[in-house]
Amino acid sequence: MQIISIDQDNFSLWRSQIELLFNSSVKINFPDSAIDGYYGKIKCDEVKAYLENGTAILFAAVEEETEEAKAEFYSSKRVLIVEDNELNMEIMGALMEMIGIQTEKAYNGQEAVNRLQEVAEGWFDLIFMDIQMPVLDGYEATRRIRRMEREDLKHIPIFAVSANALAEDVKNSLEAGMNGHISKPVDLDLLKKVMGECLK
Repeated sequence: MQIISIDQDNFSLWRSQIELLFNSSVKINFPDSAIDGYYGKIKCDEVKAYLENGTAILFAAVEEETEEAKAEFYSSKRVLIVEDNELNMEIMGALMEMIGIQTEKAYNGQEAVNRLQEVAEGWFDLIFMDIQMPVLDGYEATRRIRRMEREDLKHIPIFAVSANALAEDVKNSLEAGMNGHISKPVDLDLLKKVMGECLK
């Protein structure tokens, strides 16, 4: 059992000290509301926080996250890849396979919309959406997805994946209802980061 005592007034220092305390091979995800959203280097089975003389005392049971645990986590997730180019689709599929995540494919925006209408609520956890596609482009597909009468589709993470990466392209993606914009060629580490943030 680790006992960590950090002044609440300096969260940057607090986080830095925690990272120094533990090996970089483990992760942290404190669910407490005061520090909600921080995803660093320690995985805690249980965290309790309370105030004592203006200081946050954290009791954290720490265990290393094994590769088996990571694989099990990702294997339960499902991603929809929307891409009209066969080679790009193969590359994205191969990257997802390396991570161990389940995938389904749609070759234009209309196919993606149709598939989302067919599946049960919560079927997909994340969508990677190309922009320039025949039949229905990624922007309009995203708008239609967000307008569907399904609560999960109003909030499912949708990331543009496009060779166009100017500030205007990113702005258009966000305005269409996407959560972010990833440039091609796609970087595996960036994909892992996106999925780590969206799927936790």
